[in-house]
Amino acid sequence: MATELTLQTDMASPSLAAADATGNTWNNSTGQVYLWVKNASGSSITVTVAEVRTCSFGHAAQNFTATVADTVTTALGPFDIMRFNSSARKATATYSDATSVTVAAVEG
Repeated sequence: MATELTLQTDMASPSLAAADATGNTWNNSTGQVYLWVKNASGSSITVTVAEVRTCSFGHAAQNFTATVADTVTTALGPFDIMRFNSSARKATATYSDATSVTVAAVEG
């Protein structure tokens, strides 16, 4: 089960925690939350944020994916509440490799 990240508000210097190999969730009630990812794994990783609803125009669900190179820290998002929030108002990210990857959920 994915580990929930504590929502932070300091966009300048968020406190990063180890990424969970099964994924991370965060409260995305406002739709103004960024997922910070720091990759120190030795190679690029792929971060996937699951889209949970089909587009209102009938298109199939399309997950958000981003490649994060080794030694890079980046902020991804924000994630639209209509596309990415579960019924509990949480978004979920998974990682192609969580080894030496740290993350934070920061409201901007």
